[in-house]
Amino acid sequence: MQENNFKNLQDSQNTGITLYTKENNKKQFKFIDLENESKKFTKVLSNLGVNSSDNIVILSDLLPQSYTAFWGCKELGNSPEIIDPKKDIDQIKEKLIFTSAKIVITTQSLRKKISQIIFHLFDLQHIIIIDDYNDNFKEIDIQDLSYNEEINKIEESFSNIDVFNTNKLENLSLIKNFIQDNESPKIWSLYKFNTPVNILFSLVAPKIFKLHQLIVINKISSNEYLDFLSKEKISIWCVYPEVLYSLINKSYIKTKIPNLNLKTIITEPGLLKINDILKIEKLLNVKIFYFWENQEINEIISANHPNQYKLGSVGKPKEKFNIKILNNNSKQKNKKEGDIALRIKTNSLHQKRVITNQKGMLDQDGFLWIKNKLT
Repeated sequence: MQENNFKNLQDSQNTGITLYTKENNKKQFKFIDLENESKKFTKVLSNLGVNSSDNIVILSDLLPQSYTAFWGCKELGNSPEIIDPKKDIDQIKEKLIFTSAKIVITTQSLRKKISQIIFHLFDLQHIIIIDDYNDNFKEIDIQDLSYNEEINKIEESFSNIDVFNTNKLENLSLIKNFIQDNESPKIWSLYKFNTPVNILFSLVAPKIFKLHQLIVINKISSNEYLDFLSKEKISIWCVYPEVLYSLINKSYIKTKIPNLNLKTIITEPGLLKINDILKIEKLLNVKIFYFWENQEINEIISANHPNQYKLGSVGKPKEKFNIKILNNNSKQKNKKEGDIALRIKTNSLHQKRVITNQKGMLDQDGFLWIKNKLT
């Protein structure tokens, strides 16, 4: 049994993460403890001879360890690759080979998958195993390293929280536009490490903006969502459109509205039509904002926000992107629906466009609309 390095704190002062586990137990982790653990993990990597150019993969979505491992890598100047644990073994193998992973940070259950492909991973030097939620931590393979044991070897304590250089990170405007000066909102995040937006809300935003982040691991019913929002005094809710859609026409919603602290909902194009958006906004007295991400280039392309908003659109594309709408003949058709093709603006004349698997249109004001939001 491995001792958890974090204190289970019952107060909410300076809390970084409030975590409801699979057993619905509530755990809280302060920013100062999360930061201290991150810096210790940086030291662990340094002691292993890892540098900023080495390839590190995080194959886990366990918190808070995935959080501290991510920022421990960042502190070293490294940008770890995050692989969705739900991918099948062939996808994981392809990704690990492609990244030439030197370090893999994972769990005991996922370690079994790696065992099936380990002879294909010629660059792999270390596998670091982190705890499970229920602390049922069994003996690990002799060639692997225990996350907790390596952390416990670091006697140094780091008591100061650094202000990270936000210029090194993309897509922060999506968060900055919703936070007022001297405001410390509480955010209920999507908590999935499989897309750029989810990584942004689960790992990047909470540290950069010192957001108190609520994470619920277990599945909950639609009528429990508003109870959690009220109980935890959530002001920003990052949520899948399917969840919002499930709330429409629920009779019990009006009885819960007076207890809500909710101001902003951030979601992606999905089931919601414009009338649905208006209905939810009026019902909950909130503003709903869309974003659009593209996993081929692993970035958020556009997001509407208070200063640049058109109902139903995903906002104007970020300035770094050049976007064209192509028809079946790959010719540009302005103001017409077609395949979204994008290119990052550079000085190179030979950079090809990425033709995405998403259809949409650009209107006359430059706002981007995704196909299932055109009506």
